[in-house]
Amino acid sequence: MGNSTENHFNNQQSNKETVDIATYINYPTEFHIFDTKWVPSFPTKFVTIGATSKSSPRGFIQISELNNDRLDLVKMADKGSAFRCATFGGTIRNSSSLSLGNFHGKLQIFDIERFDFPIYDVQAHDGIVNCVDGMGNGDGVEVVTGGQDGLVKVFDPRQGAPVVCISPVKKEDGGSGCRDCWTVTFTDGQMHSSRAVCAGYENGDIKVIDLRILKERYSHNVGSGVCKVGCERKYEETRRHVAGTVDGSIHLYDVNKNQHNHVRVAQSSSIWSVNYLPQLENVFASVGDSIDIWRECDPSSSLPDPKSPIELLTKIHLSPAGVNCFDWNPDFKGLGVCGSFDQKIRVLVTSGL
Repeated sequence: MGNSTENHFNNQQSNKETVDIATYINYPTEFHIFDTKWVPSFPTKFVTIGATSKSSPRGFIQISELNNDRLDLVKMADKGSAFRCATFGGTIRNSSSLSLGNFHGKLQIFDIERFDFPIYDVQAHDGIVNCVDGMGNGDGVEVVTGGQDGLVKVFDPRQGAPVVCISPVKKEDGGSGCRDCWTVTFTDGQMHSSRAVCAGYENGDIKVIDLRILKERYSHNVGSGVCKVGCERKYEETRRHVAGTVDGSIHLYDVNKNQHNHVRVAQSSSIWSVNYLPQLENVFASVGDSIDIWRECDPSSSLPDPKSPIELLTKIHLSPAGVNCFDWNPDFKGLGVCGSFDQKIRVLVTSGL
């Protein structure tokens, strides 16, 4: 981060006793936003992906950079297929490879320095690639996808075919077809042999699958479609998962205690995203008609609501249309970026964490 921009951000982070969240930059786009991610090792840059709303939508990849109190457009790519999801997770840190899932079922990996051709291109699913996540360390790089066809697949970018394919969830009424997989994340990444995948489905199923023995470690139905799952300590032994659902609920699972908690949030919309703060493993954001910042409570502490496992620290309403994606900056605590249904990118600063 350049000195001027870094100092400008640090000035926003005053030593406050209370947590507060505010809009730092508000920037309109010309396309529908589906995902946004900070670029590894470039703390002031982030990628936004999405599509036009035409009958034959085109996909867009946009790289933006913070420059004090403004946002500069670094690069824009117009591609043939609309993009649905993105991750930098499947790369070693300091790499510039972006993994994308599109509406035609393809998993593509691009070098962000040049978007003319993907460096990896495979037909991953029949129908939309709804979600993607990646994990990379010295033991190897893998990318996991979940699709409209209900399948969960794990890819090694050195190979064409998936190295793991997890069977879809059948419809409960016995009808044809399978339940969409809407969200995936890697967990327990301390070693390649310990890796697992947590997947959420449109029927409310949440499953944690051990990738070494291909068996379920955990399975639970939360009663409503699972929009997003997240985990703290992704590259270590994962202790907690959080999920946001269509009915506006948050679900928490404590791995060590084998305990599930359900919290009904006062929102009129779905919880589209849940994201743990990288620098504080007990703090996460939930995204819907507002962005809410939560802290998981110590059961032995005195809580405002003793029946709730989480405490609301602060919230902000940004758009009547709602916010659909969010990402925390891995280098600067409290710096976040989000995309909303009104086609706007917002950079946010949360102070007092």
